Amino acid sequence: MQTAHQTREKSDFHGMIGRSDSMRRVYDLIGRFAGMDNNVLITGETGTGKELVARALHEAGSRAGNALIRVNCAALSESLIESEFFGHTAGAFTDAAGDRAGYFEAVGGGTIFLDEIAELSRRSQAKLLHVLDRKMFERVGDSRTERFDVRIIGATNADLKTYVREGKLREDFCFRLREFSIRLPPLRDHMEDILLLADHFVRQAGRGKEGPITGISDEVRELLMGYAWPGNVRQLKNIISFACAICPSGELTTDYLPGGFPESEDRPDAEQKPAPAMVRKMLVDALEANRWNKSRAARWLGMGRSTLYRKLAEFGITAP
Repeated sequence: MQTAHQTREKSDFHGMIGRSDSMRRVYDLIGRFAGMDNNVLITGETGTGKELVARALHEAGSRAGNALIRVNCAALSESLIESEFFGHTAGAFTDAAGDRAGYFEAVGGGTIFLDEIAELSRRSQAKLLHVLDRKMFERVGDSRTERFDVRIIGATNADLKTYVREGKLREDFCFRLREFSIRLPPLRDHMEDILLLADHFVRQAGRGKEGPITGISDEVRELLMGYAWPGNVRQLKNIISFACAICPSGELTTDYLPGGFPESEDRPDAEQKPAPAMVRKMLVDALEANRWNKSRAARWLGMGRSTLYRKLAEFGITAP
């Protein structure tokens, strides 16, 4: 068994865990874009960590001392969207009992994170686009124009080309948000981070019902590595959190996994499982990074030596 404290993050970037090439590319883009004021659009499947990227862009940039406001665009009321973003004066509409600042004013030179931006109506997109182009807004019920100093970061799990083609997303609005873009990979495309993440979530949980959680069994590790994770990092975190919540203490075994996992209804089809070539590359990369020292490679991968030896035999991998 590999303990949760033996596998350490080689990269913990603003709360994001991963040392794969694909995640390092994400970190590099965040580092490049953080100090700029251009709008950024973050894309990726549900559960890949888009909000963490938005927070990292804000915290690593010059606006870090100001507010970061997250707006769930899918939950915005169409009738109140102007009031939410731009504010209103007393009496501007029936329930406007007093003056209220909107997001553009309240953020105070900070960052507005527009989550699920593809869920905004075309009418709302047009209003936002008009304001972003002018860099000015008016409160509802007020004719005075106010300038704003705000960085916009958007995020979506939608297929943008499809949304534009179907008329759900204005192309000009998409272009305005996507001055820079960052795409987050699905977890199945950076398998070498799965066990690193799992151990991180165990450390976050800290204790079971009766004592500390000491690690994850080799059997559970193999199950985690053999699953394609349609819900990505969020799904992995939920499963580890569930297991830690019902495990008394000690090692997380299959006894504590959610019922049915990994044979639940959301289990991916066979063709969606991690490709053998990807698994083989992950093993070889780990060995090369550790100069073919199998003990260190096993620790690097977060798996037991016996599991690594079995995988090497399965794929016919031998030292050069």
